[in-house]
Amino acid sequence: METNLGWTLMGKINLLFEKEYTAMTIISMFVREAISDLFSLEVLGISDPVEMKNKREREILTKLHFEETVRINTEGRYEVLLPWKENHFPITSNKDIAMKRLESSTKKLHQETLFTAYDAFKEWELLDNLITSLDNEAEILPFIEESHHIMAEGKFNLRGWTYNRR
Repeated sequence: METNLGWTLMGKINLLFEKEYTAMTIISMFVREAISDLFSLEVLGISDPVEMKNKREREILTKLHFEETVRINTEGRYEVLLPWKENHFPITSNKDIAMKRLESSTKKLHQETLFTAYDAFKEWELLDNLITSLDNEAEILPFIEESHHIMAEGKFNLRGWTYNRR
C-alpha cells in the first residue's frame, strides 16, 4: 500500500517470534550542487577585512547619528530619528495603487448592489458618534482633552493622538 510516508506492507502473519525493538535515526541532507561555494571564504567563516571595516564604520556612524538625534520630548520619552541607509532608492508613493484599490472596491460594491448599504453604514457611524468630524482645528484640543478624560476613567492611556488636516 502506498502512503504519504512511502510504501508500506500490511497483513497478518502466522509466525510466532520474540519481541525485538529496533530504533533507527535517519538523517537526510540536501546539499547544494554549487562546488564554487566550497572554495568561498565566507563558508569557512573567514570574512573579507574590507567588509569588516565597512561594517564597523557603519556601526560607528549609526552610533554617532543616535547620539546626535536623541532627545527627550515633553512627556519625558526618548525620541530618535530613524537612521536611513545612504544611497538607498527613494521610497515610492503608493497613492496610485491605493486609488486603484478604492476604484475596484467601489466597483465591486456597485456590482453586488451593496454600495447603498455601505453608504448607510458610514452614515450610521457618523450619527452614532463612532466617528467624529470636526470643522476646524480650534475644536480639536478640547475634543482631545475630553477624550483623554473619558478614556482615563476606563483606565485607557491615550498616548499619541494624530489627526488629519485638510
